[in-house]
Amino acid sequence: HVFLYRRHPLASRAAIDLDELAEYPRISFNQGQYNAFYFSEEILSDRPVKKSISVSDRAAVVNLMIGLDAYTICTGVFPRYLHGDDILSVPLNVDERIRVGTIMHKDAVLSDLGNRFYRALEEFVRRL
Repeated sequence: HVFLYRRHPLASRAAIDLDELAEYPRISFNQGQYNAFYFSEEILSDRPVKKSISVSDRAAVVNLMIGLDAYTICTGVFPRYLHGDDILSVPLNVDERIRVGTIMHKDAVLSDLGNRFYRALEEFVRRL
């Protein structure tokens, strides 16, 4: 999916092709100085674009989408508490898929808080 500001020129589309995004800045979330390429949060992050913005603050992603007609590619799940209905999720016409999951060491034991978080994730996924 592509996340866009609700007033973005492509926001009313039922789906978006990659070439339609060419003139708009792509925002990528960078997890810090030691961020590994293999752990990128966005699919197609290695695809060259004309304009690219890398941020390390998630709130900046939203503000840049609103102020610059920028976009980011993600799962399609966006928490409404961040900006209500201002950010839309529009399907992206690509064969790529994002697989979301959890990884835990086989000998690890989750804390009570960890177990509650994991159950909350499972519940959220069931509602999708």
